[in-house]
Amino acid sequence: MSSKDLNFAGEAVFEAINNQIQGQNPPETQQTYDRLMKEIKNHDEVMKYIGVESLGLNIRC
Repeated sequence: MSSKDLNFAGEAVFEAINNQIQGQNPPETQQTYDRLMKEIKNHDEVMKYIGVESLGLNIRC
């Protein structure tokens, strides 16, 4: 997979996370985002954490 493909995939994951947060569906995404922001205080890092976890859950399913 090229770096261009990886960048596109990462952007798609971030877009999906943003859609979940904005739509409150599932509400756990917003709760997780808020909790991590209190600890990490960096939006990009929080999004990476949520994205990695989301991908991990999808791979295990």
